[in-house]
Amino acid sequence: MIIPIKRKSKRERDYITLAEAGNIKVEDTGQIDYVFVRNEEKKPVLVSRGEIFRGKTQERASIHDHIIQPGKGLRVAVRCVHQSKGIAGGTTMEYGGRTPYEINLSSQRDTWGDIANYTNEFYVASSGAHDRIEWSAETNEMFVHSSDDLSGTISDVAESVKEIMKKIPFIKNQVGAAFFHENKMKGLDVYDIEKSWDSVKKEVVEKEGASFIKKDAETEMFEYKPEKAHELLKKCLSEDFEEKEIYHRDYKVVELRSKGLLGEVVEFKGNIIHLTLYERKEGK
Repeated sequence: MIIPIKRKSKRERDYITLAEAGNIKVEDTGQIDYVFVRNEEKKPVLVSRGEIFRGKTQERASIHDHIIQPGKGLRVAVRCVHQSKGIAGGTTMEYGGRTPYEINLSSQRDTWGDIANYTNEFYVASSGAHDRIEWSAETNEMFVHSSDDLSGTISDVAESVKEIMKKIPFIKNQVGAAFFHENKMKGLDVYDIEKSWDSVKKEVVEKEGASFIKKDAETEMFEYKPEKAHELLKKCLSEDFEEKEIYHRDYKVVELRSKGLLGEVVEFKGNIIHLTLYERKEGK
């Protein structure tokens, strides 16, 4: 089930998202754990947790949210999301979508493990992707070619749910969405302004296709039922959250942690501009 989050606001945005930014330069530093992002837009650019940088080098994903001011550059901490692809320092990169909520970015080892699980689960379950599956006589198990290629898998996931995506209704004043499966929150992304959500909506919804969209495809997954939505959201958001400040520069990023959820909230110029939550795995 996808629950839309609505909010009316007349406030003008004082930033744009990475997905919207056309005049931004991303370069591979040659180090696995950093890329360099320079903002040549006229407005600050919001880089969100899990946003992927891709190019003719190893794909990476941002570990945390950042805001990069016009004319400024920042070394952004990242995780590798394509283990077998080599690093080409100095290579230009670009925005490449979002990582699924189930990909843990807290350590490189966890990231690679979750990518393998995400990829294998999708291709084994997808009847249209069996050309990537082979049987190992040695281990007597199925395996997936390029199971470390997250960007490639996300592209195939997007293709597999393209008809479902056409059913997503336009909802006025929508600023985000919460994703539930079997009454458990899998993830939530909320922005302060409708235009920000519009810029990332397609990628945010598509990437969850392998996780639960196909399971719910025959249900009214996009139908807005306020009573049920309020009940589910209230239950999740009423958890006790511990807060830990990650960055406090000209913007603030705070990590949120509860018994069942993890996430981040971004404050810029006194306003909360982005909140993301995702299911906390056991032991994490």
